[in-house]
This record gives sequence, structure tokens and C-alpha cells, in this order.
Amino acid sequence: MIVFACALMAASTLIAVEESLKSASEPALPVVPEAEYLELKAAADKFMRQFSGGESKSACADLFSRYAAEKSAASSKAGEMAATLAVGEVMLKGDLGKPLKGEFVFVGSRRIGGRLLKLAYLRKHSLGPFPVVFVFNKGDKEWTISQIGFGDETAGPDFNALWVQETPSQLRQTIPEFAKILKSTDECMKGLVQGVTRPSIEALVKAYSHDATTTGSFTDGLVRVIEGRPSIGKTLGYELLGVARQSDSLCKLVYVWRFEKLHAPLCFEFYKPAETWLLWRVRLFDDATKDLTATTQSEPTK
Repeated sequence: MIVFACALMAASTLIAVEESLKSASEPALPVVPEAEYLELKAAADKFMRQFSGGESKSACADLFSRYAAEKSAASSKAGEMAATLAVGEVMLKGDLGKPLKGEFVFVGSRRIGGRLLKLAYLRKHSLGPFPVVFVFNKGDKEWTISQIGFGDETAGPDFNALWVQETPSQLRQTIPEFAKILKSTDECMKGLVQGVTRPSIEALVKAYSHDATTTGSFTDGLVRVIEGRPSIGKTLGYELLGVARQSDSLCKLVYVWRFEKLHAPLCFEFYKPAETWLLWRVRLFDDATKDLTATTQSEPTK
């Protein structure tokens, strides 16, 4: 027993030495130190609190005074950004509705090595989410703000990369209302497969409408696209391929509508500005290809 115990101790010591030598010989990959990350996130959080609270000028002035690459140009850069935001506020109201004062959500971060960090947020509006992405770069010693992306055009790619793919049961842990949402989209898909297009779409739109005056036009647009699709054979059914979320305020369900000749993807995206969920977007067929691709399960050779 004593010999056996000594052998085990010797083996464990050898493994520990080998691991130590191995880690010492391998180069450490660059990361953003936690203290620096927390400092940058605190600055971005402060900006979002001020921005969503209607204090765009103060938000820009505070951020650029601390993180502008050229301190002498901080004031002018902050003024330009504030002016851009003021124009954007007016344009956004038509699509996203009124901003909800003080309401925003941190979606996640992305980085390249230890010197480029992106922090993504969504600012809540009454009708839809507004993405904001901060891009920080680190020179020899200091971090600077190189870009702030607003809206789908500049912030969209980073924002879209932060969808968390989960199973329905996992998603229910974060979003308790997800079971009801899933039941509604399933019922809609069953109706489409049975050829009951308008009533199925209309029921879903009405159940999660953000504006009763636009329910009819929203329904009309979706029905027109579905009924105008090319002939691709007999309907064979549908499948739920994947679900995903961004924090607890945005989720999507990706389906495939199966036909004899081809398959057609559909993506239902839901948004929660306050207490109730809204049907934010529906992407059909070619427009949903990226959502379909995101559900791909890679299985390398073992």
C-alpha cells in the first residue's frame, strides 16, 4: 500500500511538472485585462445612461474627454457626434417609436486580441431596439475610442454576431414567456402548411402587435410575399430549426417550411420594450437565409 501510494505521488508530481513545462513553453495569447475591461465598460455604461436619458451632449462630452485619441480635438469630436445623434433621433421615431427614457441593455462584447474591444448595447424604443456599439483601441499604454456605431448599418454586424443560440428549454430559463411565444409561432406555421395563410398570419400579428393601426398593412405585406412565392411543389410540413436570444429583451425562432423541391426558411423576431412582447420582424425565404445558416450544427471528424 505504501509503495502504491508513493507511485501515485510520483506520477502526479511528474504530470504537474510536465504541465508546468508545457505552459511555460507556450506563448500566452493576448487578452484584455479584467481591470481595463471593467473600466471601459463603466465608461460605455455611463454613456448609455446619459444617452438613453436624453443627455446626448453630456454623454459625448464625457466619453471623448476621457478617450479621444487626440485630446485637443475631443470637444469638436463630441460636438459632431452629438449633432449626428440629434438628427438620428428624429429619423428613428418613424421606425422605432419613442425612446424609453433610461432604458438600455448590455448585449455583450467582442474583441480581437488584447488591443481591440467592442461593447454592444441596445437602446430601448417603444417599437424596436436600437443597436449601439463602442469600438475601443489600445495603443502603447492608453485605450482610445475609435468609433461608436449607431443603428443597423454600422452597429448591426457586431450586434447580430452576439445572438446566443440555445434550446427552447434553455431559453425558457431566461425568458419565461417563451413557451407562449413558441406556441403562437407553431400555430402560425401549422396554418401556413394547411394553406390557411391570411388567418394564420393575422392571428400572430394581432397577438403581438405594437400598433393596431398598422396590423393590417403588416399582415398584407407578409401574405403577399408568402402567396407570391414560386411554385416549389407540394407542402411536406415544417420544422423548428433553432431559437436564439440577446439578453432577455430579444429572441428569434427559425423555422423551415418543407416542400417537395426546396425548403423555405422563416424567422420570427420578438422584442420586449417594457412589460409585453412585440412581433418586431418577420424574415421570409431569401431574407431569412442568414438566420437559417446560424442554426447550422458543425460536426468535425472524430
